[in-house]
Amino acid sequence: MDRVEQSIARKYRALGQLLDERGRRLRAAVEASELGRRGISLIARATGLSRNTISRGLDELAGNERWDPHSPLRWTCKSTRQSAELLHTTLLPFASSRTH
Repeated sequence: MDRVEQSIARKYRALGQLLDERGRRLRAAVEASELGRRGISLIARATGLSRNTISRGLDELAGNERWDPHSPLRWTCKSTRQSAELLHTTLLPFASSRTH
């Protein structure tokens, strides 16, 4: 086990008892997303969670980003027309109030 994996295992043991199943899955998914390509495998080894469980957590996190207005995913999921309409309705009232 390398140092990164040992660190993750320690954090997971400390928090694991305090979190429910969903919390453990999302915590593992956040760690995996920060580690890039090898993240899922490394987190699975460190925590004992299955790769499928961690992948499901990553899917849940990505689903939440769709509702975050600052997430690039929110804007890339919309067509150009939808994005233009949303920007127009969101920014136009603000721009009008700032010019007077």
